[in-house]
Amino acid sequence: MTGLLNRRTGFLVLAKALARAKRDLRQLTVCFLDLDGLKTTNDRFGHAEGDWMLCTTAKALTDSIRSGDVAVRLGGDEFLLIFHDCPVLEASRLLARIEDYLSAVGTQERKPFPITVSYGLAAYDPILHSTPDDLIAEADALMYIAKQKRQRIDANDPA
Repeated sequence: MTGLLNRRTGFLVLAKALARAKRDLRQLTVCFLDLDGLKTTNDRFGHAEGDWMLCTTAKALTDSIRSGDVAVRLGGDEFLLIFHDCPVLEASRLLARIEDYLSAVGTQERKPFPITVSYGLAAYDPILHSTPDDLIAEADALMYIAKQKRQRIDANDPA
């Protein structure tokens, strides 16, 4: 549906990227990204709107990352970005571009729901990340912290 790599293929790509980063002492950053509010959108506005959110997010990812980077749909509302030869600071700039893209599309399309993401970025460290799962787990944990912060901010927002 989204045109992105699926989970299995994405994990194979990440395993190769990790091996290359280790072998060639190259930078590798991954982003675990969660589309906020997909279930609520599906429940309140229907699955066609939820599908629109997924496809719009996939387009934002592919349009905003560099040509050598990889976007993967892990399943449901979860995505993985693989940034080759990319420090965390540069990956953060790419994620800001994605957030701007989603905000602009949501405004332009006048959707009755926000389209936002929560994410965690993790840089490959050969001591800490011996497997792709180790690297993804760190990014996932950081995404969860970001999501918790966003939910606290949204809960305190009077708008």
